[in-house]
Amino acid sequence: MEMEANGEIAIIAAHVPVSKYDCGYNWSVRYRALMVRFQHIIRLQIHGHSHLENVQVARSFKDSSDSYAHSKAVGVHYTSGSLTSFESIHPTFRLFELDAETLLPVRIHTYKLNEGDWFLDHTWPESLGIKDLSPSSFEEMAKDILAGNIARAMKFQNSKANG
Repeated sequence: MEMEANGEIAIIAAHVPVSKYDCGYNWSVRYRALMVRFQHIIRLQIHGHSHLENVQVARSFKDSSDSYAHSKAVGVHYTSGSLTSFESIHPTFRLFELDAETLLPVRIHTYKLNEGDWFLDHTWPESLGIKDLSPSSFEEMAKDILAGNIARAMKFQNSKANG
């Protein structure tokens, strides 16, 4: 609350991504409540643990109706790959480009190690075909994929350095 009173912002780096599988359902619900409460302060969330590159839209809690449409996209959880090899996954790292004023992410460059050389594998949002890295852009992409847009689904799958 002190950060809020001082007009400060936050960037969160955590090991385990928020989900009911890896970090416990009760913990995830509490974390989500903090995300909703402080969505105007939290600029970026970076997670690891899974060794897989992924993204998850953080959503507010539903209102009294039972419809998914009644919750709001309030943030994005970015799960980065790993510098260590894991099963058949090449080591990766991400470089986050932030807006100088807002500190919101504007680009994410993912580098991959293959046969001893690092190379740029992809850059978001360009390789995803979305306008920016906002929760609403990821939500729009997810809706397209869920509606059966196979080309969009393949673009998303192919733009993750998971192998």
